[in-house]
Amino acid sequence: MQRKHIDIDPHTSAKSDNKDDLDLRGVSVHNLANDFIDQVRDEFPDSAENTKIYQIEDLSKLDENGIIREKGKDTTCPIDGRQGAAYVHTLQGNEHVGPSSIMLSYTWEYTIGDIVDVLANYCTNNNLNPKEVYVWICCLCVNQHRVIEKKRKGEVVPFEEFESVFFKRVTSIGHILAMMAPWTKPEYLFRVWCIFELFTASQTDGCKVTIEMPSKEREDFLDGVSDENHIDNLFGVLSATNVENAEASYESDRTDILHIVKTNTGYAKFNITINTLIRKWVIRLIEDAAHSKLEGVADGEYDEDCAVFHRRVGIIFKRLGEYKLALDMYNVNFMMIEKEFGVDHYYMYYPLVNIALVLNRQGKYEKSLKNYTKALTIVENKWGSDDDR
Repeated sequence: MQRKHIDIDPHTSAKSDNKDDLDLRGVSVHNLANDFIDQVRDEFPDSAENTKIYQIEDLSKLDENGIIREKGKDTTCPIDGRQGAAYVHTLQGNEHVGPSSIMLSYTWEYTIGDIVDVLANYCTNNNLNPKEVYVWICCLCVNQHRVIEKKRKGEVVPFEEFESVFFKRVTSIGHILAMMAPWTKPEYLFRVWCIFELFTASQTDGCKVTIEMPSKEREDFLDGVSDENHIDNLFGVLSATNVENAEASYESDRTDILHIVKTNTGYAKFNITINTLIRKWVIRLIEDAAHSKLEGVADGEYDEDCAVFHRRVGIIFKRLGEYKLALDMYNVNFMMIEKEFGVDHYYMYYPLVNIALVLNRQGKYEKSLKNYTKALTIVENKWGSDDDR
């Protein structure tokens, strides 16, 4: 049975027949978390939420539609008036489609489950209705039928055109949500277009940058804070970006982006900018986790897990040179141990020394010395003045 050609009214699907507005239509988080992911489950029952975007729409298969192309193959594109539309332009109703408030920066290596998880959590954490948050995501908002047409002809969109459209999109939407996974070695940081998007957004006035990772990655990250190897991995991530080593689907894109970076910014400044953004994100992530742990403990009550977590986080912040935050964490550890065991207990030795080390780094030598002296007194009272520990 031959499928019927469909004309979508842009006034009901995208609320505008202006080309620029139509190009900025986004898919609601509600649609992604329900309609779209249900289609993926039906098509890929074995992998379901673990299906990667490049599997959902394999652009190497020129004559075999994936879910995305199949959805729009009989729909008239409201932008160019030709048959074959982007997924976003097949949607109708405000709960499914609207003007994008977020541009998702991600890779096609990510799974649909992780993408939905990040976006759903973003809505929950910001008290937003998923039916009213519209996301510009390239796999669904770029007309993949036109991409395939160019591939058949051996054509590639000129970089200058791509860059112009991209910059206009970033500035118009005004909010980039960059997705990091896995946390130990984010694929995002090794894709030249991804880090170029992040850099561009960070340098654009009025453009907000949000960095998030899937729940399972966040949990794994926080669960390992007490592991030395985990912390070493963390510091590796914080200095991972090297734009010269980043990859692209098209070598010509990589060459052009590197030329722009080298000419306009310089590789070193570019890398520092990205690493600084990642660093700030990690600091916020750890700080929020520490506050959450503390909220779960009654005021003044000793909780060993919470005390240890704050001590380990204090170590991380000290190594990062974030001394104020390190002191905040160490003080929580100090007060819990003091409350439970008493001011003169030998368990107080390490909290005192940890605080003294940070005070010394801050140049507060007198305060640092007082803490060292208290720690020394505890050692002498416990083990005698000849003890060399």
